[in-house]
Amino acid sequence: MAWMSSIFGGVAVPLVESDQVYQTTFHDNTQIFEPIVMASVWQFNDVLDPIKLHSSLTRLLDIGDWRKLGGRFRRVTGERKLQIHVPTPYTSQRPAVAFSHEAFGMKLEEHALGDKFPKPTNRPSFHPPSEELAPLVIGRDQPQTLQDFLARDAPMLSLRIVSFSDATLVSLTWPHNLMDANGLGFLANAWSLVLAGQEDKVPSVSSVGHDILYEAASSEAAQQETSVIADSRLSGLTMVSFARSLLWDMYWNKMESRVVHLPKEFVQKLRAEALDEAKREHHGAGGPEPWISEFDAILALWLSNLARSQSKPNHLTMCLPFDCRRRLPGIISPDDTHVENMVLNNFTLLSAEEANASVGSIAWNIRKELMRQTTPAQVLAALRTKKVQWDKGDNAAPMHTKPDSTLYITTNWAAAKHFTVAQFGPAVMKQGETGQQRVNPRGSPALYHAFTVKPAWTNRNYLITTGKDHRGDVWLHGTFTSQTWALIEKSIGVE
Repeated sequence: MAWMSSIFGGVAVPLVESDQVYQTTFHDNTQIFEPIVMASVWQFNDVLDPIKLHSSLTRLLDIGDWRKLGGRFRRVTGERKLQIHVPTPYTSQRPAVAFSHEAFGMKLEEHALGDKFPKPTNRPSFHPPSEELAPLVIGRDQPQTLQDFLARDAPMLSLRIVSFSDATLVSLTWPHNLMDANGLGFLANAWSLVLAGQEDKVPSVSSVGHDILYEAASSEAAQQETSVIADSRLSGLTMVSFARSLLWDMYWNKMESRVVHLPKEFVQKLRAEALDEAKREHHGAGGPEPWISEFDAILALWLSNLARSQSKPNHLTMCLPFDCRRRLPGIISPDDTHVENMVLNNFTLLSAEEANASVGSIAWNIRKELMRQTTPAQVLAALRTKKVQWDKGDNAAPMHTKPDSTLYITTNWAAAKHFTVAQFGPAVMKQGETGQQRVNPRGSPALYHAFTVKPAWTNRNYLITTGKDHRGDVWLHGTFTSQTWALIEKSIGVE
């Protein structure tokens, strides 16, 4: 039976000898990715041609090693890593991408669910979580976990297009084991080039057939490095204690998800005030002069509210994934197109006092830890730690925190430019929004939404920065308790 095969590690569906086989990397097989199937939804204020969008994506997945994304996951007996088996050629029975299209003869806001899509506001605002939009933008037979993919001969990419008289929703779902957010950005850019008839400009997928991060972790340079946070890594009894604390928190504290819109002017003011605080409180304390980004300030504001919402002061750990692509010069070139998972975790461990300090002080601590842990040498040290675990048969991501610390998980997708990278102008059949209120170019997304197809029950104290729109406004998706949200609402002045 297919479901038994997938659970116990056998072959869920028959292998096809003519399939082209790609190997995944050791990092693609990180345990935390397995239950995650992502949904990315580009919201266009134009009416797009679904046939052109589908055919151009299908064409991309038949160019060079972009074919890797048109395959199916297989777990072959005796192999630890997942394999990707690509039909050669694609057929109507075994297509490159699962595709569905639905059209409504009404405006987006006239649809019961369409009216719930967030809209920019003049002040910070809360909106329904993106998961509530799933019935409209997720196909009925969409695989929801890695096990679903292993139990079926299903393409890893599913494209669903929903058309309205003034708008189009373009939804792409994909298993996290396939790629990260920046990998999706590369895909959207290449898709746009094919749609525009510029196949000659489509970049080649880099390092296919090479596990470049494993090779980096095996290098002589990596063997000489020790992580600066090695002493805080959980293992054995400390991991058991951490899991127990997490389960206790999950039992007593119910989470709520919301989308948050922060206007450009608010973010700029927040960053300026936090930077002034950091300079005032840490100037002359030794080391570099404080500097923080807008993202640091946002993370710090949320962390401050999370700390204040605790029943008693507690130390707090922030986990922030960062992209290895820009952190390993000489190993990975800025011009490379790595469509895989290439993120590692940065950890900021704060005492109760530090977590309850000013937003500027928290932001500076976040920035210092990011700089300290993301040097090329420290990235190699982190990769070596992960490789040692993998070689021992453990595919978990290393965790650095105190066993009873409150864990705050964040991620920043702004560098992937999901709000702007999809340029579908050649597919526009009719411009939906006109007038001065429109700020995005014709055929570019008005907004971008992202969520997991099947939210994990462990999701808590979690903040995703999905990116900046064409106005420069910042969009977030968060999951916290009602107590934390109440403090956040007050601190940002939600309208």
